[in-house]
Amino acid sequence: MSIAVCAVIKPSRLLRLLLAAYALANAGAAAALLAGAGVHQPGPLALACLLAALVAGHAACKPEKARVIDVSGLGEIRVTVQQSIGTAPPQAVRCSLLPGSTLWPQCLLLLLRPCEGGAVRALLLVPDSLPAGCFRKLSVAIRAIARRDNKFFRKHKIL
Repeated sequence: MSIAVCAVIKPSRLLRLLLAAYALANAGAAAALLAGAGVHQPGPLALACLLAALVAGHAACKPEKARVIDVSGLGEIRVTVQQSIGTAPPQAVRCSLLPGSTLWPQCLLLLLRPCEGGAVRALLLVPDSLPAGCFRKLSVAIRAIARRDNKFFRKHKIL
């Protein structure tokens, strides 16, 4: 059985919606504090809530970046980040799966480090960020890569 999978990953609409709701909740808390919610010195608290609302709102409205994750039959992981649709496709970066990655039935949190060196990247995958049926295939492929080395599971308890 081959574990080869290629999938286009789009940002999750559900996570964006939750982030926007969080921004609105923080903005509402800031408004309530400024309206006189009976808190001693509401200014700093309102400022903190407003700052959190701005950061969360900015993150929810960022332009989408499509990623392509390609798992070869040998277990190599390659990730490509597509900045915009009209540009030439960028080079795929070969990555290794790091201990600490979390594999749940409805969520994959992959910690990936480029093989050539560089910063660790976290890639959060939920079923609505992948095409139908692709989440399961990708989950099986990632689990197969993680199980290749039994020490990986025993030491770090990735489920």
